Amino acid sequence: MSDTKKCPFCAEEIKAEAIKCKYCKSNLLSTQEKKIPEKTEKGVTISSNFVIGLKSGAIAGICIAIFVNLYLLVIILLHKVDKKVFFVETFSTDSFLFKKFDLFIIENIHYKPNTSLDFLIIPLFLFIYLLICWFLIGVIIGTIGGSTGLLCSYKKTSAIGIIIGIIAFFIIGGSWYIYPILGCATGYLSSYIERKYFRRMNLLSFPSFWKSLVINNKKPILIGLGVIVLFVAGFFLVNNIILPYTWNSRGEALLKVEKAEEALECFDAALKKQPDNSFILCNKGKAFNLLSKYVEAIDCCDEALTINPKNKFLVKNCTSVKNLAKYNIFYNKGIDLFNQHEYKEAIEYYNQALDIDPVNEKCLTAKHQAYTAQQNREEASILYNKGIDLYNQNKYKKAIEYYDKALEIYDKNQDIWYDKGIILALMRDYYEAIECYDSAISIDNKFAYAWCGKGNALASLGRSDEALECYKNALNADPDNKYVQKCYKNALNNSE
Repeated sequence: MSDTKKCPFCAEEIKAEAIKCKYCKSNLLSTQEKKIPEKTEKGVTISSNFVIGLKSGAIAGICIAIFVNLYLLVIILLHKVDKKVFFVETFSTDSFLFKKFDLFIIENIHYKPNTSLDFLIIPLFLFIYLLICWFLIGVIIGTIGGSTGLLCSYKKTSAIGIIIGIIAFFIIGGSWYIYPILGCATGYLSSYIERKYFRRMNLLSFPSFWKSLVINNKKPILIGLGVIVLFVAGFFLVNNIILPYTWNSRGEALLKVEKAEEALECFDAALKKQPDNSFILCNKGKAFNLLSKYVEAIDCCDEALTINPKNKFLVKNCTSVKNLAKYNIFYNKGIDLFNQHEYKEAIEYYNQALDIDPVNEKCLTAKHQAYTAQQNREEASILYNKGIDLYNQNKYKKAIEYYDKALEIYDKNQDIWYDKGIILALMRDYYEAIECYDSAISIDNKFAYAWCGKGNALASLGRSDEALECYKNALNADPDNKYVQKCYKNALNNSE
């Protein structure tokens, strides 16, 4: 008769008369009366173990979530919410997965952030978010442990928890050291719950190879090699597939809350791992659009379409991003030309923008303003030419009347203001002449003749120092102009 037997819970060799396993601490008295049969249908027993592991892991995950929520609640009540507090950052609303969850709530429940209910809504969201996350993590740990027979061992289940915690870190984001710790705690608690409340894990249903290789640790070298292979495969999977898509998803979430700079950093990090990923390049183009870097946005989309030109979804997205960038380029160029009083050219750019977005009210309004300004300038130009004719006939007062009519229609023509200032100076109305010159200079501060005219008016009033400054400004605006040079030299001679 053999002096040893196998524990029905952990399959370790123990003494035949033992009533409690020294490895898994399980009570063997209940199994002596009703010993687990060695010949059972493998599928049925493994299925039972799977269910036991699922229940144990789910309960453990919920317990961990409740613990974390209580910890955060205590921190909040103590008014010590700081990223330096242990693992608060991991579960804060800055977490990538929470932002995805938060956006889902905003879009589907129509909750608007930054309201008076934030003190109630955000903790509620956070509680549900943590409960779901750790419930799923616990279920994964429990089912893996139950299906493989490792749930009966604290150490092995804790190791599973650490591995799942590391994977969760790459998916959820946050502090890297928190998830392995809580994963280990979840695994340990799952094993404890299985022993304390279920204790029906039947290891005899598993193949002898699996029991000898993993459960009984008969071949540590093979186990080590297996761990290395799993680590290398997991690292490749996480580093080259999961991590880039995690960064991309985080960037998409940041784009929805219009944090373009942070989103761009996420897309750059993803592209370091997958530089030829056309969809990430398209998302990077969206970030550039938000940052008003339209040329870079077009370049990103062109590169994406070069890599993957046949994907209809990608073509649609890239076309949308490029059209938005082109529209903004044309519209902004039109605005610049309008501010420079180049109305015809501005209208041309507005038309190009409207070819992309024909019903854009902002661009339609800008085009109408440019068209009106162009018409006003043409009408004012007719009156201005009439005033010039009267000036040449020495009919100064009549000429000023036409200049005033022209300025009522269009007051952005510096030549009208200048010519009016000349007539007022000839009529010895120097103060009003200076106002006219100032109006011309405000439209074009490089208008050398207006600076000289103002200088002449100031000199006539005996304000020679101010006149000299005006001549200096005129010389800076047009240093090769002989008339300007002459005025400046005369002013210098008079000052001496």
